[in-house]
Amino acid sequence: MRARALAVFPCAAFVWLLAGCNRETPSGGPVAVEFWHAMSGESGRLLDELAREFNAANSDLLILPRYQGSYSQFSQKLMAAVIARTNPPLAQVYSHWATRFMELERLRPIEDFFAGPFGLTPDEIDDFFPAFLNDNQWSGRTWTLPFNKSAYVAYYNLDLLRAAGFEQPPATWDDFRRAAGAMTEREGDQTAVFGFAIRPRLEIFTAFFYGADGRYLGPDGRSPALGLDAAATLALLTDMIQKEKTVRVDDDYPEGPFAAGRTACFLSTSATMTYVAQAVAGRFAWAVAALPTPDGKPAAVLFQGTNIGIFANHPEPVQQGAWRFTRFLVSPRTTARWAIGSGYLPVRRLALADPELQAFAEANANFRVALDQIPRARFEPKPDWWDRYRRAAQEQVAECLYGRATPTQTLEKMRESMKEMIGYSQPPGPKAE
Repeated sequence: MRARALAVFPCAAFVWLLAGCNRETPSGGPVAVEFWHAMSGESGRLLDELAREFNAANSDLLILPRYQGSYSQFSQKLMAAVIARTNPPLAQVYSHWATRFMELERLRPIEDFFAGPFGLTPDEIDDFFPAFLNDNQWSGRTWTLPFNKSAYVAYYNLDLLRAAGFEQPPATWDDFRRAAGAMTEREGDQTAVFGFAIRPRLEIFTAFFYGADGRYLGPDGRSPALGLDAAATLALLTDMIQKEKTVRVDDDYPEGPFAAGRTACFLSTSATMTYVAQAVAGRFAWAVAALPTPDGKPAAVLFQGTNIGIFANHPEPVQQGAWRFTRFLVSPRTTARWAIGSGYLPVRRLALADPELQAFAEANANFRVALDQIPRARFEPKPDWWDRYRRAAQEQVAECLYGRATPTQTLEKMRESMKEMIGYSQPPGPKAE
């Protein structure tokens, strides 16, 4: 595992890390704790604000948030730092990153801190939304804690939807296809408005796939489970794109064409709502809704977002400081503030009783829709090879969406790629999904 990881990251990354990291604690001063993250814009500013407030209330600690770029950039930097042992004590981590860090024996189980002087009671642990907590557990042990979470939802131009004869967003796949067709507007040989827009990304496939109760892995976590539900998902998308011609496939973000009225619907996470509101700027009525499912019944919802991990290769006082800040971030009050200010969802049930969050939800029907998805949350699998697989699978799905491969060919390639990744990886201790 170590040899494979070392081969992935070039020496230049190590040079940058060794030259750029300085986490020395001033003599006699507060214990400094670097926190690496990928939060930009308003989310980044709010995270800085929370760190300042925590530092003001805890004079023995100095939390130092460090923005590391996009998730792709952050992933490379953090993995290189972990291998070079120059990693920060605290960082955002996806669950499949955490799996790799556990195999490298760098991550400390966060449950080690539950019984300490700043610990969590069993009731407080149970207060985390179960699906969120499960994404942070391996073989019954809690290694990380949830942080920024968002649900995949459908964004609709309500003016176009109603003009097409639909008073409510469609709940079934069949009604969704009809709505997309009815909202598509053609001008001669050109399409002026597409009923639906997608980026050729794996998560679009996954969102519909999970709605069909599909799973990537079998119960053993070591074999592909891509079956009839995956075939049906690809057939739905390719038929709408290639036969019905109601879908715009574009690698750019869909918010712009949506705000310009050139597309009537697209999928994205609930964290996108702030950007959509700014882009639309009141030009038309819009709303989010749960994704349609084959039979219209509630099903699993794709959730995304990171967790928080504490690394073991730091002095105990630094790790304890990292834990205290983590505890602050996931407290009911702070996670409620984080949801209001960032557009992400709270990670604790008690946060739903926060008066400010209740007022925010009451004033924002779209946010309430996202909250309602939490009980059905399902995350991507968490084996260490998932990053490599999703890159391969994304290319394969894109080829299918662009009409350069059939659904049958695509599924065969997706299964073969997964078998190769599983065969290359070491058997995981816990179940991967």
